Amino acid sequence: HGHVAEACETTLDALGLDALDSYLLHWPEAWAYQGPLRNLADRPVEAQEEATFPRDTDGEIETAAVTLEETWRSLERLVDRGLTRTIGICNVSLEQLESVCSFARVPPAIVQIERHPHTPREDLVAFCHRRGIRVVAHSPLPASVLAEPVVEEIADERGLSPAQVVLAWNVGNGVVPIPSSTEPAHIVENAAAAAVRLSPAEYDRLDALAGDGSGDERDGDER
Repeated sequence: HGHVAEACETTLDALGLDALDSYLLHWPEAWAYQGPLRNLADRPVEAQEEATFPRDTDGEIETAAVTLEETWRSLERLVDRGLTRTIGICNVSLEQLESVCSFARVPPAIVQIERHPHTPREDLVAFCHRRGIRVVAHSPLPASVLAEPVVEEIADERGLSPAQVVLAWNVGNGVVPIPSSTEPAHIVENAAAAAVRLSPAEYDRLDALAGDGSGDERDGDER
């Protein structure tokens, strides 16, 4: 947690900014410190992975004995210093988020989670909406969801792409999806999904795809 300010200042320097709109904690558990990440993109890929994904002798992620509250206090000090306007957290469970909200002096403005019809995280999203926390969905377009027959059926019925259907499902639920598109045509298509309004029946059909809410399907994200 003592390295939070260093990381934020490195980001600001790289972007040529004085302050950020929001600064998010990528993971609720603290990982072992591997040194400054300045000029990370200039390092070989293997060195980048070693710096950002520290491993112990068993090949597991190496953690640090730092509590989530300690790290959050460091983030709050960034707000105090004017380095970021808001702070948030990613990849968090409902229990962890409830804990943060119980001790936070500066509450989270954004929560970023994996979210799509297979993993809707309804309880967490509802909690965020009650507290005015913006929910952002990363990895919203896994291939397994795009290939669902019901997604393809709705896409055909509406003259949309499967990706547009799934993105519209998130938007209609008050969630901001952030697909990692690189193809210009996909970027335009995805942006157009913000204007799509699904019917209650279509939401019901997509909601029926929900699994146990614990999956991680990012490896299949095609877009």
